Amino acid sequence: MIKIKTQTTKYLLTTNYKLPTSNGFMLVLVLVFSGIFIVVLSGLIGFVLQQHNAQKVKEKQEQAFAIAEAGLEYYQWFLAHNPGDIYNGQGEGSPGPYEHDYYDPEGGATGKFSLEIDGNISCGEVSSINITSTGWTNDDPMRTKTVFGRYSRPYLTEFAYITDENIWFGVGEDVVGRMHSNGGIRMDGLNDSLETSEKETWICPGYLGCSGNPTMPGVFGNGAGWPLWRFPDNNINFLGMVTDFSDMKAQAISNNTYLPPSLDYLPNAKGYKLIFLADGTIDVYIVINTKKLGSYYLNTIDQHWYYRELDHLVKNQNGYTPKPGIVLDPGCSLVFVEDRIWVEGEVNGKITLISAEIGGGPTEIIIPNNITYVHNDGTDGLLLMSQGNITIPWYSPYNMELNGIFIAQGGRFGRDYYWQPEAGPVKGALTLFGSIINARTGTNAYVNENNVVVSGYQQSINTYDRNLLTSPPPMMPYSSTQHRLIEWREGAPE
Repeated sequence: MIKIKTQTTKYLLTTNYKLPTSNGFMLVLVLVFSGIFIVVLSGLIGFVLQQHNAQKVKEKQEQAFAIAEAGLEYYQWFLAHNPGDIYNGQGEGSPGPYEHDYYDPEGGATGKFSLEIDGNISCGEVSSINITSTGWTNDDPMRTKTVFGRYSRPYLTEFAYITDENIWFGVGEDVVGRMHSNGGIRMDGLNDSLETSEKETWICPGYLGCSGNPTMPGVFGNGAGWPLWRFPDNNINFLGMVTDFSDMKAQAISNNTYLPPSLDYLPNAKGYKLIFLADGTIDVYIVINTKKLGSYYLNTIDQHWYYRELDHLVKNQNGYTPKPGIVLDPGCSLVFVEDRIWVEGEVNGKITLISAEIGGGPTEIIIPNNITYVHNDGTDGLLLMSQGNITIPWYSPYNMELNGIFIAQGGRFGRDYYWQPEAGPVKGALTLFGSIINARTGTNAYVNENNVVVSGYQQSINTYDRNLLTSPPPMMPYSSTQHRLIEWREGAPE
């Protein structure tokens, strides 16, 4: 048997050469990517921490803001129990700021708020209250938030027109601002704000242009502002808002701005004429010589027309006897006249003028000419209040401008029906900037069966004065003693 021997070839490596390896290269990559990862991770951690801190700051700011608002809410509650108190119950000797603890629902103190309180005061009465509330947390007292609020009673200056009776606004009689009647309203003019009636339905009488005395909705008519008509609505209580004339008289006497009955000076006196001057003073005259003219007026209670002769025209300059003028007290610009008065001129400042006879009356205010403001930026304001009527006489200007709040507490604002040629019975436009508030319904225009004006003003525009909403003239009546928040903004007052 033959055996074959094979030989395996072998190779002997006799040099120092080493095969290539990747260990060093991988180490470099690991170091590079590790560095990148650390950088990214550090940035991410920093971002997370930054967001966390920012969230904590935001949380503290929101808490401080809530605490500051709580300060306003606290003082509204305080005013409900202490009307008109601007010293946080601590008296005039402690003008503030007033600091209070703020408690969370579990009862622990988590922060504080500080209140700075400033009241707008005239004749000893607070008309509005400004409150600046600053809040902070106990954890971060250096981070504060501030809010400002103004509280005020609901003054009747928010209305352009108020009456206790039924009323008709005809074509060309426009109302800019809120209007309310405790009776029914026929609206054929224009209104740009809420028009409210206490009545759900009412009987529209013939003197308001309704044939057959139909039963109508609380507000009806051809006016384009019908989407803003609301009825039935709450009653505005005229008896509840009657002003204390005795208190007003006492204020005027103490300020030397009281005028007694004119008959105390002259046996033939018929009242006073007062002229507002641009320098803020008032010229005073006793009226002694007048002329009468016949007119008709409608008694809205019994719905009958009555004839009367009104001695409203002062004949000439000899019809006056001058008296010393009135210099108003800046802290209480109030004038009380216990007689009827004629009023006109330019008003400078916030002034209240009352015509009332304590234990007698009613008195009357006659407006023979324009009443305007020297400034139209809210600096000036007039409250003209009569115990009886406020009357625009037959010899008023063809186009007339009146600025002010006109309150006829027991009567009406308006003019009689004149037909005589010397009366110039048909006038142009009556523009009133302010409010008309009267117990009885008055009018400044009389129309025939074709709705054509035959006596009075062909056009009237009544626009409420928003500048007097929170800072009216002294002793302005209000509809409630409860203060309400009427202005709010973040930050300190401007």
